[in-house]
Amino acid sequence: MDGGDILIRDGYFVHFISPENLAPIAKNIIFVIDKSGSMSGERIEKTKEAFEYIVQDLNDEDHFQIVTFESSAYKVQS
Repeated sequence: MDGGDILIRDGYFVHFISPENLAPIAKNIIFVIDKSGSMSGERIEKTKEAFEYIVQDLNDEDHFQIVTFESSAYKVQS
């Protein structure tokens, strides 16, 4: 096993770890999305693009919830 991949961009990193020969397992995911004024413009557009990409990659067995926040948090999807 090689330990996965590391993606580094603009001072941030993501470490992808995936053991070899492991069958997919069902995931329970909570997406927490900032909708405050600081997320306007390109930031919210990039967030939407990333969210759509992630959701399209989910399996039928996977479950997710969406929580958005500005000054308070709101459960959107269960």
